[in-house]
Amino acid sequence: MNCWSEWMSKSLSPEVFWVMVTAFFTGALCLVAWRQLRDLARTSRVDLLYRLRKDFFNDNARTITLLLDYEMLRFNAGPPGCFDVAKGPIKTEIDAVTTQWVDDYLGLLEDIAGLWKADQISIKEVDDSFGYYVTLIAEDDAIKQYVGWARKREGQSGQDIYQDLFDLYEAIKKYGMKKK
Repeated sequence: MNCWSEWMSKSLSPEVFWVMVTAFFTGALCLVAWRQLRDLARTSRVDLLYRLRKDFFNDNARTITLLLDYEMLRFNAGPPGCFDVAKGPIKTEIDAVTTQWVDDYLGLLEDIAGLWKADQISIKEVDDSFGYYVTLIAEDDAIKQYVGWARKREGQSGQDIYQDLFDLYEAIKKYGMKKK
C-alpha cells in the first residue's frame, strides 16, 4: 500500500473526516466574518465623514467660508475680541463676526485633525472632504492673528491651541505635493 492510499483510508475514517470538515467550515466562517467586519468598518468611516461634513456645513460656517474666500475678515483684539468684516467684492449686512463663530469653525476642523492624528481617517479622506477649508484657515492672516492672540491670552497652557489643525495643514500640503 502506498502513502497516498494509506493517507486516504485514515482520512476517511469518521473521527478524522469530521475533524477536517469542522476545521474547513470554521476557516470559511472566519473568512466570511472578516470580510463582513471589514465592510462594516468601511461603512462606519463613510458614515463618520458624512456626519462631519453635515455638522461642518451650517449657516455660520458658510458665512465664515464666504468671508474668508474674499479675504474680508480682520481680527480685532478688542476688547472684546472679534472679527471685523471689511468691505469687499460682495455686499454683506454683517459688520463683525464673533470669535465664538470662528472657534466653532476652527474647533470642528481641529476635531477632524485629531481624528486624522489618531488614524481614524486618512489624509486622503481629509483632503478630499476638508482640505480646501483647512488650507483656507491656515493661510488666512486674520485667523493666524487670532490664533496667536488666543495662545498669548491663555499663556503657557494655551500654546498648543489649534496646533493639530496647523499640523494637518502641513500634512495636506505634503500630500498635495505627492499627488502631483
